[in-house]
Amino acid sequence: MTVQSIATGAAWPTPSAAKAGSPNGGAFAKVLEDTASTPAQSAASRPVVNGRKLATPPLWDVAHDPATKSFSVEKFTQTLKADTAKFAEELQERLSAAGIDTSVPVTFDVGADGSVLVRGEHPQKEAIERLFADDPEFANRYRMIASGNALAATFHVASRYVIDWNEADDDKERHSVWERHVAFNQNLERVSGQLTLSGGSLTSPATQMAANFLGVPASLLG
Repeated sequence: MTVQSIATGAAWPTPSAAKAGSPNGGAFAKVLEDTASTPAQSAASRPVVNGRKLATPPLWDVAHDPATKSFSVEKFTQTLKADTAKFAEELQERLSAAGIDTSVPVTFDVGADGSVLVRGEHPQKEAIERLFADDPEFANRYRMIASGNALAATFHVASRYVIDWNEADDDKERHSVWERHVAFNQNLERVSGQLTLSGGSLTSPATQMAANFLGVPASLLG
């Protein structure tokens, strides 16, 4: 699956735009345009700021094929899985080195100001948050991993949207499909910055939400 193919058939239409056989336009198309097509640019076409070309995360570049102008979701999720595991290992090491009890699960989130926070009443909350506040690059890596997992979840559900839309018998059913998928996207947005570290592994609630929505084990989503 590629972003190019998703953008062609998986965009979420608004009710007023819902017509048989035309699942295009709407919120998801904007998501793809902003978060997929734009970052997946060749080095030559990247924007220049203060005389320097902006770099895109390796997570995007490895999945982008400039020859076909497509973005492979399979490559993206494979790379994301490896990057998430690597980041989890380093995070575990940093927490242990700081004297933080890693046997206690930690759920992270991203605040309105972009800071990495600890959700809930963790006994060493302040010390954990300080690790990220003192290392902006490490915090940025967290944000990239968390948002990447949320985006991967969106891609997986987008595939189901195409199926559900095309299998709908009439405009009423297509409207129901639209409502169900938009509601999912709104709920996903609320957890898009979250990851939980437990047992040395990082898990994404966005991935679990997508798995529940699709009725499949989370392990099948990469």
